[in-house]
Amino acid sequence: MHTPELALLIRRAKERHAALFSNMIAMGDVKLASFRPPYYLPTLGICAELRLYDTQDYRGPIADLVLVPAEQMDAPDAAWDALAARIEALRENPRAALARPLEDTLGLRAVEYSPGLFEDPSRDEARAASLSKMNARFALVEAKFREHYSLRLPRWMAVLAAFFDSVDDVERAGLDALGRSSCGVLDYFEDGGLDRNVKEGLDPRLEMRFRRDPPEMVSFLWGDGDGQHFGMFYDDPAELPARIVSNWARDTGETSCDDELTGISLLLERTRERIADPYRDVANPVPLALYAIEAALRWFVAADNAAVNEDGPVPYQRDERMQLLGGISAVLPKSAFARARSNQSPDSRYAEYKSKRPSKILREWIDEARDELARGKPAFAYILGRELHWFDGDAHRAVGAELLIAAYRALGRDALAEIARVHTEKRDLPSVGVFERR
Repeated sequence: MHTPELALLIRRAKERHAALFSNMIAMGDVKLASFRPPYYLPTLGICAELRLYDTQDYRGPIADLVLVPAEQMDAPDAAWDALAARIEALRENPRAALARPLEDTLGLRAVEYSPGLFEDPSRDEARAASLSKMNARFALVEAKFREHYSLRLPRWMAVLAAFFDSVDDVERAGLDALGRSSCGVLDYFEDGGLDRNVKEGLDPRLEMRFRRDPPEMVSFLWGDGDGQHFGMFYDDPAELPARIVSNWARDTGETSCDDELTGISLLLERTRERIADPYRDVANPVPLALYAIEAALRWFVAADNAAVNEDGPVPYQRDERMQLLGGISAVLPKSAFARARSNQSPDSRYAEYKSKRPSKILREWIDEARDELARGKPAFAYILGRELHWFDGDAHRAVGAELLIAAYRALGRDALAEIARVHTEKRDLPSVGVFERR
C-alpha cells in the first residue's frame, strides 16, 4: 500500500526527472530524452523509458531503466546525482554509445518484463475504487444518454470508464503506445461530464460524429491515426448495441465490425496483438508500458463479464449483415425486403453514384425504393440511403437522407432516424466536438 511518505518520494522523483529531462539533452547530433513521466514499481523503484538517438535518422537504443533503486528511495539524491554525472560523461563520445545498450552506457539496471512485474496491491485498490465510482454513476449516465440519444447504454461501458479513470503514469504511457484514448460517450462518466453544455445551435448526438459515420454508430474510443474511432453499433434502438465497429474518418470513412464485443475485451485483444507483433523491429522492443496496460485490463475482465451477464442476451450479435458501400449494414428483418437484386452489388451501385447528376438507372432505383417504402418494404430505401450517406455527393445528399430517414421510421427505429436527421442538418461542422469545454 502506498503510504503518504512514499507518495511524497514519488512526487519528488517526478520533479527531479522533469528538471533533468525538461528538454532533450543535446550532444551535437545525438540526443538523450525521456518523454514520459517516471513510474514506480515496488520491487524495483523509480523507473522511466530513456532513449538515445541520432538526430538525422532517429536510430539509437531505447530502454526502461531503474533511475532510483527501491533500496535508495529514502535517500534518492545520490542516485540522481550519479545519473547526472554519467550523462555529462556521455558528452565526450555520444556517437559511440548509439551502438551500445543504454543500460551499459548509463550504468543503470534495465527493467525486464516478467509475470507479476506490475502486480501491486495499491493499484488493485485504485482500480476497485474507480470501478465502484463508475458503477455508482452508471444509472445517471445511462439516463442522460437515453435523454440525448433515446438509446440504451450497456453496463460494460461503466467498466471501461473505470479502467480509464484508474490508469497511472506507466499505464497512460501504455495507452499512448497502443494509440487509444477515451472520447464521446465515455466523457459522460468524467467528473462534471453530466453537467456539460452543448454549444449553441448544436445537438449532443453530433459529438464525435464524423460526416461519413453511419447513424447506428455512437463513438467512445479514439484510435491511433487517420481519424480512427470506435463506436457501439445499434441495429435496433430498443436493444443494446450488438457490435463494436471502427471507422477511419480521414481515410476511406468505411465502417467495419470488430470481433470483440466490449470495450475492455477490445483493448485487451489489441494490446496482446501489439505485444505479440511478429513484424516488430528488433531495434524497438515491446514497450514495458504495454505489459502494464495488459495487466490492468486483465484485472477488469471479471467485472466486464459480470456487466455483460447483468445486461443479459443481446440480439443481432451473430446475425448476418449485408456489406454496403462504406461498411456493414444493420440487421434488417426479412419482411423489410421486397425482392432479391442479384444483379446489384455495392460496386455496381457506386458506378451510378459517381454521376454528377442522378443517372436514369439511379432515378429508377430511387423511385423503386420510394414505392417499396409505401408498401412497407424499407430495405432498398435503407441500402440506398446508407450508401448515399457514405458517398456524400452533393447531387444525392438530399434524396439519400430522405430515403434513410424514411427507412428508419418504417422499421420503427425512430431514434436512428433522428440521429440521421440532425447529422444531415449539421454535417458541415468544422469540429466533431459539440460540448463546451472548460
